[in-house]
Amino acid sequence: MDKVVPVVDLKKLYVAEVKEDGLTTTFDSPKYFEGVKELGIKPKINTDEYYAEGVLWLSETTLANIDVEVDITDLKKEEEAFLLGHKLANEGGIIRSANDKAPEVCLLYKAMKGNGKARYGIMYKGTFSLSDENYKGKEGKANFQSKKLKASFAPLHSNEMWNWKVDEEDGMTDEKFFKSVIIPTEKKENIEG
Repeated sequence: MDKVVPVVDLKKLYVAEVKEDGLTTTFDSPKYFEGVKELGIKPKINTDEYYAEGVLWLSETTLANIDVEVDITDLKKEEEAFLLGHKLANEGGIIRSANDKAPEVCLLYKAMKGNGKARYGIMYKGTFSLSDENYKGKEGKANFQSKKLKASFAPLHSNEMWNWKVDEEDGMTDEKFFKSVIIPTEKKENIEG
């Protein structure tokens, strides 16, 4: 039995556009986004309670959405325009407009565990929104300022999946994982601990 070890490092981030999510789901090819520092995944759960005869009779738990925060060194102008629905300017740079619409995207990431093996994960469908920007001057030393992005994710319509994680010990490799967006199939046997 393998020893349980914590995640110790975040290594890679890829983004793929969700092309269709209805009866089936299709994705564009994943693209590498350089310089990821941190990825925060925060599921929001709603619990509704029903009381009868003076006691809790039934409790229903529902996944509302998943807040995602990405801390990345910076984005190339093409990456920012793609993620947030902005336009590239002929004169260079990015045009941000009131009616910009961010596309639905999928995030693929790789982290390293304490045993030196990789953990891979996919967040299947979400949209990024405008985030705060801060610029600060040097105060006697370098003041590194990364870009923080916020997104809201939800389950796919086609199968209700919102996340998949898989480890290198399961036979996963960078070549397999980042080639295209994988939608896993459920194992039909008992899970024993």
